[in-house]
Amino acid sequence: MAQKNQAPTRPIFEVPSREDYFGFLIRCYFGDGEDSLRLCVRRAYLDLNRTLHGFAVHKRSGELRNSAHLLVAELVAALPALSASQQYFDHWHRKACSNVRGHYREGGFDAFSHGQAQKWLNMTLKYVFAMGESRLPGYLPHYSFAHIPIDNVFVTAAKVIGGPDLPMPWSRLDDYSAYFRLQEGYREMFAPSAPLAAEFKLWLGGQ
Repeated sequence: MAQKNQAPTRPIFEVPSREDYFGFLIRCYFGDGEDSLRLCVRRAYLDLNRTLHGFAVHKRSGELRNSAHLLVAELVAALPALSASQQYFDHWHRKACSNVRGHYREGGFDAFSHGQAQKWLNMTLKYVFAMGESRLPGYLPHYSFAHIPIDNVFVTAAKVIGGPDLPMPWSRLDDYSAYFRLQEGYREMFAPSAPLAAEFKLWLGGQ
């Protein structure tokens, strides 16, 4: 006797967890990709690329941009192996900014500044910390030593509570010593809080 056709088994869809929803938000904001660090680097580049005036017509713009993404990812990937201290972080940051700036200038784009390099590196790390240790392990010990991404929103918000003004647009700031004095000033201003913790609250309030 032939059996009656059985209805297909319906799949069971569990209610998404908070981690599932967080993964959804990451995908919406950062895009698709398995390499979380590369996603952070790519997203951080979008926070500064509008300031790269004249870069679009550079004859090697695509090649230079792609190789710079690889360089920033390589530099940031090296951070977890360093001892977690302010001295080590500051040394890493100065060298990393110089490398990124030098990469563009060696590629024939002389307008790339330390201000743009710091924005790319500092925003990449801010996104790395937002991703969390489960996705990008090894960075959390460096959180309290990380630099604030210098941009107009943060500087304006910090001025309300006594922060310094910029001598020029952040993207044109090309004296690393002047940049570093800003970071030291903010550290003193926000102590004992981590600078990035203060930046997080002030940046949101400045929107």
